[in-house]
Amino acid sequence: HPTDHARVRRLYTEGTKSMALRLPIPGVDVIKDCAHIPANQILNHLLALGVEVQRYRAGYEEDWVDGDGKYKCDFTKDMHDALKEMMKNNNKITKETRVVVMRIWSDGFEAHKIKGTNDFNSLQLFTLTLRAPKGKKSRKHTLPFALCFKKENHQEIFIQLLKEVRNLQEVTPRYWGGEKEVIPTIAMTDMCSNDWPERCANCCLSDKGLCHKR
Repeated sequence: HPTDHARVRRLYTEGTKSMALRLPIPGVDVIKDCAHIPANQILNHLLALGVEVQRYRAGYEEDWVDGDGKYKCDFTKDMHDALKEMMKNNNKITKETRVVVMRIWSDGFEAHKIKGTNDFNSLQLFTLTLRAPKGKKSRKHTLPFALCFKKENHQEIFIQLLKEVRNLQEVTPRYWGGEKEVIPTIAMTDMCSNDWPERCANCCLSDKGLCHKR
């Protein structure tokens, strides 16, 4: 292993062929005045990490129902019914197409205590989580989608999030790190979770002077 600073920079951190520059790190940009990682990159990154995820094969009934032919819950049935309708009109969805499930979450938090003002330390975070089999969920299954200042309405970033998640229903070849294969994949969303203040901010219903005032 290299020990001098020049070789460490060239081979590991800064060189054009260094390890750091070759790592699959999602890109961060700014949209709607929020720091943002595209949902497409989040899904690619989570799958490439090789974490164990809840998955279904589109054309295999046994992946969707138990031994008695019953669905685990109504959402699984609704998701399967929607997929079968999609398969009628889209020949890109093969029997081997993988279906994974994502969840949306947002919440407010205080990053640092700043005396006299919380305009800049009161934040709201949006995340996407790739669902895991029961008992297998970990921190590696979640990545941030957007980071915003809390004292704003976030209707635009919330709509952007819903659009990007909706686009994940398009069949796309994605690299599954655990199997070291590129597999056609669809991602569907089963829930969006947040508390009442965040729901108001996301739907532009809070009394911040931007939409509705009391």
